[in-house]
Formats: sequence, C-alpha cells, structure tokens
Amino acid sequence: MPDRPEPDQMSSPERGRRKLSAPTLRHAYVAVAAILAVVALVAAAVNGSSNTGSGQSAAPKGKRAAEYYKRLRTIIGVCGLPKLPAGLSTLTDGTHFKLSLDKPSRVTFVKVTIVPGASIPWHHHSGPFLIELISGEVIDYRPNRPHCAGKALKAGHVVFEPNTQIHTLANPFKVPAVFYVVAWSPAKLQPTLIQLKPPPGCPASLK
Repeated sequence: MPDRPEPDQMSSPERGRRKLSAPTLRHAYVAVAAILAVVALVAAAVNGSSNTGSGQSAAPKGKRAAEYYKRLRTIIGVCGLPKLPAGLSTLTDGTHFKLSLDKPSRVTFVKVTIVPGASIPWHHHSGPFLIELISGEVIDYRPNRPHCAGKALKAGHVVFEPNTQIHTLANPFKVPAVFYVVAWSPAKLQPTLIQLKPPPGCPASLK
C-alpha cells in the first residue's frame, strides 16, 4: 500500500484555506485603505485640473487668482531674441512690418484654457502680448470702452495687447476657450500677469 500522506500534506477544502492571523489581517486592511486613499487623491487632482472654475462665475481674487491663472496656462516654449536695431521687413503685399528691440529679449509661447463659467482676473501684462483664439469663445471687458462694454472674441480672432492694456476675459459659454499667446519680456524675466481691482463702472463678478 502506498504511504499515507502526513496530515499537513493532505488536500481538502479546509487544508487549501490558510488562516490569517489577526496582525496580518490588520496590515492587509491598512494597505487596502492606503491604496484607496491614493486613488481618491489622484482622482480629485485630475478632476480639479480639468474642471477648475467650471462652477464659478466671479473672477478669483488675490493669491487664489494667481494660482488659478497658473493652472490655466501651459508654457509651450521659450526663446531669446537678439538685439534688433532696425527690425523692418516688407511683406509680400508691400505691408511694412517692424519689430525693433534695443536689447535682447525673451519670447514665451503660452497655451491658455478658460473653462466654462471661469474668468481671468482684471489685469494688465508686464509686456506686450499677441493672442489668437483657436477654439471656443470669450468676452473681453475693457474699461476704455464706453460703459466697460464686453466684446465677444471667437475662434480666429487675433488681438495685440500692449502692456498698458487693462482687461479681463470671461467664458460664460458651455465649451472651453483655448488661445495661444506670444509674450515678450526682458531677457532674464518671465512675462507676468499683474492683477488689478475691477475698474470703476466695470463688473466685479463676471457672469
């Protein structure tokens, strides 16, 4: 007769289930809880970055506004421009184009997204900006217009903004607005958004 297997080698449903000690079970629960917490944090971060501002109709203020604007923008590239004493060109249709610099400067290319219901705080820029809206629509409010009237900018609009231009952009529509920015600044400085209080007669809360 073949040898009878030892009790600890016998196969049975009960033998196939290894009992876990209380400390092992506690460790397992803690590990699972930690994994769920990490997943929840990641999901919140993703939702926050993609939906930030979707429920707000007022322009963010103070430090919150600065942080909000940082989340809106993505720097695509940065390059230096040499000194351009003349900078004069003639386009193929005879148009005269001039970009003159008496010192080297920095050019920054930025992509900005304004989600539905959000707005950029009242501001002006540290240097000139060239903006092209590539999708969606925004309302551009400026105090130098009668009654601080808003103007709709749609995909394809191109706007040049000198550094003295005060304005805000709001997206009261149902789709995100995306635009590209070309910003000029001193060679060793990044372009900045200088936040301001709403000018007199202009909306403080944009809807």
